[in-house]
Amino acid sequence: MLRFGHIEIDEERFEIRVTGHVQRVEPRVFDFISYLARHRGRVITKQELLDQIWGQSHVGDAVLARCACIARRLLGNASLISTVPRRGYSWVAEPADELR
Repeated sequence: MLRFGHIEIDEERFEIRVTGHVQRVEPRVFDFISYLARHRGRVITKQELLDQIWGQSHVGDAVLARCACIARRLLGNASLISTVPRRGYSWVAEPADELR
């Protein structure tokens, strides 16, 4: 489980909880949030996200912008995910406790 303040990312149950309430989230958006949170502290390139989340599917950069928008709204805090123009994204929140 990843915890960042009032946000919990439960990778075993594929759930995101904000202030204890489970949020409905599309699978790819969950993967986007989870991947960024697990690799916090560095910029994740667009290509890395596409490779890791979409694999061999042919999708463009627009899908990443869509995921980022949905993720920020779902988490209720736009500042948790930073956009690095023309490069990628970064998770900027500090963990509330260690990974389990």
